[in-house]
Amino acid sequence: MISGELDILRDWCYEATYSQLAHSIQQAKVLRLQFHSRILAISNVDLAMGKMVEQRSVLIFTFQFQMVMVIKNPKGEVAEGDPDKVLHILYLWTLCRDQEVLNPYVAWGHLNVSVSSTE
Repeated sequence: MISGELDILRDWCYEATYSQLAHSIQQAKVLRLQFHSRILAISNVDLAMGKMVEQRSVLIFTFQFQMVMVIKNPKGEVAEGDPDKVLHILYLWTLCRDQEVLNPYVAWGHLNVSVSSTE
């Protein structure tokens, strides 16, 4: 999401979540925009809930991070964001385990992502 790498995003997300998150990245790539965002700090990582839903394990994580979001056009000019502005972002990730995948390192995928941010 931060780097604009669709292959990585596809590996981590279920199809509905991928489609939602990839849309803006695909639009940026059509316009030949480049992602130059940086994560500065991650804090308050918390497992908010874990439970079984319809024979699947679901985990909900919350965490905060600070980042600088910058998207540049092909000339290297800032098209979106501000390199001098730090954003404070609260994420809520819902992860679901795919029971058909036996490798526990790749069996978890994003079922839902919720974001709120402040400057």
